[in-house]
Amino acid sequence: AVALAELERFVVEAPGHDASRAFALAFIAGRLEGREGLLAVERVALHLGADEEAVILALAHALHLSPHPGLGALLERWLRHHEPGLRVVALRVLGGRKALSEQALGRALEDPEARVVAAALGAGMLGPPTHTVQLRGAILQHEKSEDAALRQAVLWALAVGGLAGADEQLLAAARAGDELALLPLALVADED
Repeated sequence: AVALAELERFVVEAPGHDASRAFALAFIAGRLEGREGLLAVERVALHLGADEEAVILALAHALHLSPHPGLGALLERWLRHHEPGLRVVALRVLGGRKALSEQALGRALEDPEARVVAAALGAGMLGPPTHTVQLRGAILQHEKSEDAALRQAVLWALAVGGLAGADEQLLAAARAGDELALLPLALVADED
């Protein structure tokens, strides 16, 4: 408990928001028994600002590697958290572990925050084929989004998600001048 408190202090008292320290805490705390480690991760995430992409990425990578038996419950709680960054972390980890339920995916695809929807698209395309119907609906809903990150997530979901007609949609987007479609299109074209 003392070591965990010192590690948390090390992260919180660092000058600036150091995502590498967040990774270190989450990586270590995700291996400790009991709830305290995961609660420390949550406190640090909120302190550092779970809306910063570097912090989100660090936490997602560290927690993806965590063997903690309570991690699933924490991530399920984060899926409903008021802080969008924690919802993004939860989606990335659950998606990477192929543990995102259809119900959670559906809620995330309807989230008012574009970055949460983008994360849900990424998580959904890694999931089972039963996610395809929800993904297709979200792709149609957001394919013309003004948010570049969301539109890019849509294009990657088309490329990687194994959806029928994806190559035609990507080609049409590229021909219409959408530069974000070029790399996903290259991936699809390379598969042919």
